Amino acid sequence: MIKEEIVSGLKQAIERGYSLEQAKQSFVNAGYNNRDISDSASSLGGIITSNPEISNIPQISQMSSVPNILPPEISSTPPQQTPPELSQIPPQPTQLPQETQTKSKTLVIILIVILILIVLGLAALFLFKDQILGLLNSIF
Repeated sequence: MIKEEIVSGLKQAIERGYSLEQAKQSFVNAGYNNRDISDSASSLGGIITSNPEISNIPQISQMSSVPNILPPEISSTPPQQTPPELSQIPPQPTQLPQETQTKSKTLVIILIVILILIVLGLAALFLFKDQILGLLNSIF
């Protein structure tokens, strides 16, 4: 079945200089159905051969350096070539900016202080309820 998102992603990959086979392999790696990829790629047959700009684009020599090509709805950044020795290193988790981490820590500390004050207030109310009631009765 021809899927527009695959067709669009294949066109985008070809425009960026990847071969059709590399683009198809990227969709396979991303978990798309092989039949959908093949059907979508066959619908591009006339576009690839009839566009002289695309047919003259140099091809990438190593498959290990080809990043996943995702449909435009998912990825708007162009793929970057990764040297083979770096492609084996797992990606590091992204960290929040220092300012956001500081704000988060400050918020947690404020919430803990408020919680402690509430607990202490309830404990004082329970322990000194007779004195507090006597004070309130004398005022009102």
